[in-house]
Amino acid sequence: MKENPPPDAGVAEKLKNYSDRMTISQVVVFFKRHGFDVTKTMIQNYVRVSVLPPPVEKRRYTKDHVLTILLIDHLKKIYSLEEIRLLLGPIAEGAYVGDGPGMSGAYRDFCEQYRLKIESLEKEKPPGLSVAAESVACRRHILKSNDAPTPESR
Repeated sequence: MKENPPPDAGVAEKLKNYSDRMTISQVVVFFKRHGFDVTKTMIQNYVRVSVLPPPVEKRRYTKDHVLTILLIDHLKKIYSLEEIRLLLGPIAEGAYVGDGPGMSGAYRDFCEQYRLKIESLEKEKPPGLSVAAESVACRRHILKSNDAPTPESR
């Protein structure tokens, strides 16, 4: 299974060119165009387990759905879907106040924190050690530093 790209706010910017009411097929095409391996089955499962809100009017997905799927994709490498549901729940309910409203602000903040932590890890690394942006250790360190629960704290 191929690794999806690291968090990048540019993907969210490209989303501005898309309709706010997409079919599941259009959502999958969006992800494929941007190098992500997201399937219809995955999206339907996220809705089934309540990690992703159900689609709106006649099975249409909004840009917030797409951003939520992006966050889920990055977080699922560290957290269970239940933990992700708990983390994203307040954002989906409108309780998040960060770099803009709702999921778009949350995704931009996530990307920025990820970028800053990778830069910090690169500066702190011992000589000869490569810090892979996609490593689970890096992601765990990023999220721990933001007081998010980790699998060890379950």
